[in-house]
Amino acid sequence: MIDCIEESEGYVIPLEHLKNHLRLESSAEDNYLESIIKTATAAVENYVERTLLVKTWRILSHHLRKKETMHNVELYYPPLLHIVSVSEILSKEEKKSLKRYSVALNGSRPFLSVLAENVEIIYKAGYGEAGSSIPLPIRQAITLVAAEMYDKRVDAVDGLSGMVQFLLQPYRVMAWG
Repeated sequence: MIDCIEESEGYVIPLEHLKNHLRLESSAEDNYLESIIKTATAAVENYVERTLLVKTWRILSHHLRKKETMHNVELYYPPLLHIVSVSEILSKEEKKSLKRYSVALNGSRPFLSVLAENVEIIYKAGYGEAGSSIPLPIRQAITLVAAEMYDKRVDAVDGLSGMVQFLLQPYRVMAWG
């Protein structure tokens, strides 16, 4: 199980950037545009399977292997910034901090290896705290998705356009083997 326990407050693209792209001068729809930016950002994050603005993730992993066996846990939504903590879950109320583990950055998704059956891993991932730290093609893709959402304003979703997919393809996390 993985869940986000903390996330950055900012936006990947500024409201003024989207308004300039849409050629809007009024502030009448600012709240709506901010919600579109957040929704477009979430759609792009889901497509590339990456964290854009820094988030803190928690993974609870339970393995049925023997305790003497290394337990490999994929760390979803890279790029990995750092491991906050690794704990062995002893019971519902008790955890034991683990200091001996390794992180491998093989492929596009890192994983952590630890000698424990039930573990809680807390880590930070993302490109940075500000939108400017995110690669320009990703920010442009979010702008295009947000603009399309604004223009269409319908319930039907056609998926990401070919241009957006083209911009995002180099950043997509690909599964290996």
